Amino acid sequence: MRSALTIESRSLALHAAVAHRLLENPALWDRARLRIESWREGKSRHPHFLNAWDGLLDASLQQIADAIVDPGERGQRLRRASPFAFVLGSAERWAVWRAARLAEGNNEAHPS
Repeated sequence: MRSALTIESRSLALHAAVAHRLLENPALWDRARLRIESWREGKSRHPHFLNAWDGLLDASLQQIADAIVDPGERGQRLRRASPFAFVLGSAERWAVWRAARLAEGNNEAHPS
């Protein structure tokens, strides 16, 4: 079983890739925003996680990119109800996961 720290570090790595892509292609945010609205209308996600997006719906792309890679509690809440699952293809997701796993291994071998 993977630790919560491992899961969170991989989620953070995935969202770092998403943030980069978001800044390159602003139309991705339009699609993600529609997904958030759909979740809210369909009540398909817990309000605790959806409410984290409230202050970002009209934010700049840079603010959104910064928020989804925030290692704090707010960033964690955003990543748990992430509307960006469509942004990376499966090959890209696996590449990010592999890189995160290697980084985790290096951090374990060389603790700070």
